[in-house]
Amino acid sequence: MVREKGHSFNLTQRPSSSSSKAPSFSLSPSVSTPPSPSIKETNETFGMSLRLRNRISSRLPSISQLFSKQLSVNSAMSTELEGSSSQFDFEEKEELYYSDEIASTSTTKMDDAQRKLEKSRRLGLEFEGQLKNLTHLLRVITEELPSYLKTQGGKLAKILVPHKQGDHILLQIVNKMKMIKGFHTAFTDGFDVVDFSSIQEDPQLATVIIENADVLKSFIPFLKEKRELVEEVKLSRANDKELDLALKKFEEKHFKRGGHLNLQNQLDRIHQTIMRYGFLMEEFGKCFSDGSEMKKKAEEAVKKLKDVITIVEAEMATATENETRKVHERLQGRFDTFKKARKLLLQERVWSDNGMRLQERYLILFTDCMLVCRLTNSKDPGCTFEKDFYEFDLNTIEIEIDQYQEYEKVLKVSTTQRGFFFLFENGKLKTDWIKAILDSQEKMKNRIGYDKKIVEAKKKFLKPVWVLESGECLMEQCSDKFKSPEERNYCRRCGLSICPLCTGFAPVSQYQFEKQIVCPDCFEEILDDYVTGTLFPEELKLSRKGKLYVKTGKTEEVKAAEKLFKEPKKRDLKKFDLEERKKETKAFGFVYLRSGAMETEAYAWLKNDNRLVFVKQKLDFKPIFERNIGSHNVQRSKEKDGFVFAFSKKGRTTDDFTFRVKEPNSIKKWNTVLADHFTDSK
Repeated sequence: MVREKGHSFNLTQRPSSSSSKAPSFSLSPSVSTPPSPSIKETNETFGMSLRLRNRISSRLPSISQLFSKQLSVNSAMSTELEGSSSQFDFEEKEELYYSDEIASTSTTKMDDAQRKLEKSRRLGLEFEGQLKNLTHLLRVITEELPSYLKTQGGKLAKILVPHKQGDHILLQIVNKMKMIKGFHTAFTDGFDVVDFSSIQEDPQLATVIIENADVLKSFIPFLKEKRELVEEVKLSRANDKELDLALKKFEEKHFKRGGHLNLQNQLDRIHQTIMRYGFLMEEFGKCFSDGSEMKKKAEEAVKKLKDVITIVEAEMATATENETRKVHERLQGRFDTFKKARKLLLQERVWSDNGMRLQERYLILFTDCMLVCRLTNSKDPGCTFEKDFYEFDLNTIEIEIDQYQEYEKVLKVSTTQRGFFFLFENGKLKTDWIKAILDSQEKMKNRIGYDKKIVEAKKKFLKPVWVLESGECLMEQCSDKFKSPEERNYCRRCGLSICPLCTGFAPVSQYQFEKQIVCPDCFEEILDDYVTGTLFPEELKLSRKGKLYVKTGKTEEVKAAEKLFKEPKKRDLKKFDLEERKKETKAFGFVYLRSGAMETEAYAWLKNDNRLVFVKQKLDFKPIFERNIGSHNVQRSKEKDGFVFAFSKKGRTTDDFTFRVKEPNSIKKWNTVLADHFTDSK
């Protein structure tokens, strides 16, 4: 189950719109990542206008399901291939480039044979692009990375020196990539005889694939240990800040284009490339008439690639079984990882925010449940977990999706025990988890024994995720600032942050009517239900000497109903409507508010009435600065670290106020919403 915030999310599952929880809030519109250069060149070659992309229908061929299946299980670290490396977003590429029903002006006048001819050429060009892109990645890791580390000097240069006790993880990866590079070179050398510009007229492509496909099996040893390598890289970076900073600079130059690509993510591209080869070849075969020589050769090549992929998948499945055994050992036998029909999907280190501090946690996702574990030794990637861990039935959890830049790495999960605010290393990992959870929930509905009524009954006890993104009380006419975390309370019914004066107590249904902290608004709603006699179920009510008593909590402890209430000192306040705030907003995002040479971190909130409000934290309502920009001009200027927007009243030359935006997506957003105010030509 998912509660979706903001713009639509490209998932097949239908999001649930019903929830009594306080919504999370962020107002940065999502911005799609532009296609990679290689794909752009392909589009330009055949006159496909980018404006027509949304008109293209999608069709997922059967083999693509085979390719994507393993990715959903084993590729928590999978990534789009951006920048100098083309992206492997399967759904997008299939939608945009490989449907027979391409709605473009250049193809509507073609007959079916001509369209297929053009499609075969496009597919051939992308196949060539995939070969070049992986070759480029392998060169970057095996040549550019060692050269870069040597120039850094000191201990970073010593990383490349072999040690008797064991090589550094980066040296191990460089050596393994050199091995892969040799195999891939052997695979690509055969394509020297292929003319990709006239590929639709010559069966040479299929012939080369048939002759060289077995070379791809040589990648299997690396693919089987990829997960462990990634975990070691992450741990090494966490324990060595100098190394982490150096790698970030290297990644910024060679990998980064979407804000979340790093060395660990890049290691998954070898697996994705093999999958992509198979998909492209099957689509290529569909472009030719039955019985033709090209068709026969293409089908033979597809069969060869399928055989290779089947072996790769089987070997990686064995690796997954090994991972399952390791998880079982780390849980010290306290959880049945080998239960029938239960399979390990994903596992990841994350941070959990409880409003007081960040705590490291380890998430494990199976096909039927999710575990939240504590590590006994955070410096050991294979350490055991503490004996007490959370176990949640996937049927009875809900996730909140915020499609905004400020929440790119955040995953909010409501469970029957508590709400979680998880922070992932990057947005891609979070997206992988969302897809895996939703896919598993959908599949569980078709299992024998699934009872919708029982599931819905359990969901009544879902706990809200606390609203951590505010430094003030979220009650109207209050908005008191929190001077310390100890002053902040959270309503156990809606999750909003409240101050001590707005804190009351009442029996909350999600906690089986135990006495819990509530905000003034929720207190009044619960009290109204109590007065009308609709709050407590009849089976929990008892009468003693004319007074109402109630069974509360899991132990059904009997308590006097009136003792379960304690009104807040500020009783008649209403909570801020976060949903309404989004509706009245044009844009929202993180900025640097300037005052002379000083900059202050803030969140800018542009309302529909042209009021531009700056607040300290995401969900604050009390402004630190505010202006109505209806009569302002805006001058833009590009700096090393982003764009600067300088506001001045019309007719005046001096700036009224200025702020800087750093992230590319946010820059694009503000350029759009402020377009009518610009006086420059940039």
